[in-house]
Amino acid sequence: ACRPRAACPRAEELQQRLGEAGKDDSAPMVYLTALVLLPLGLPWAWQWGKGTASEHAHLRALLPTLPERSLLVADAGYLGYELFAAILQAGASFLVRLSSRAYLYTATQTPLSRYREGIVYYWPTKIRQRGLPPLQARLLRVRGKHGDVWLLTNVLDRKQLSRKSAARIYRWRWRNEGLFRDYKRLLQKTKLYSRTVKLVHREAEGALLALQLLLLLAAAPEGGGQPLRLVVDSPRRTLLRLRGEIT
Repeated sequence: ACRPRAACPRAEELQQRLGEAGKDDSAPMVYLTALVLLPLGLPWAWQWGKGTASEHAHLRALLPTLPERSLLVADAGYLGYELFAAILQAGASFLVRLSSRAYLYTATQTPLSRYREGIVYYWPTKIRQRGLPPLQARLLRVRGKHGDVWLLTNVLDRKQLSRKSAARIYRWRWRNEGLFRDYKRLLQKTKLYSRTVKLVHREAEGALLALQLLLLLAAAPEGGGQPLRLVVDSPRRTLLRLRGEIT
């Protein structure tokens, strides 16, 4: 899941209905939350809203679009008890990077320097005060060149999701950044140009559909007598090839 913003013109309707997002007197913005199919980086489903929209509310709205037994991979912005509960209720699993704001409970006292992985309990204070039960999860520590990454997942069985596999899957998440770089730069959608909410949504939606088709065309099957695999070409090269064919 990932979430860029796109600026809009300062038209009266957009200022009234979209409002400001960020600094005072900023331009109206639309906010996009998208599910992306990994490791290909293809847009699966998305939700538009105001520039101040809730990323958690967007993701909850997208949960019905998930295939059975999906694994949602997200950064620390998607850390939340209610969101995790909604994901579990939808029959999916999660793999989320932790932030320093997250407090976890453990059954054993393991020195941090020796910690690799283990069962933990996510039980924020407000949730505890409401009498709700703790959420059992698995904490994974992944070593990295620029620092360790701590991942939280509800997949408790190592055979289903090993620490090595979790680290590889989380690295795939960075392809999301490339996806929206293409949306903003390749399709030039850093700023939208329509002057009504209906047309702004139509413009943003049309560009995202175009990007989805472009990325599908960039993913070519390759076999040669071996098991079939997908090779993803550069979206820019694919676009140039399409323009050449049209010309």
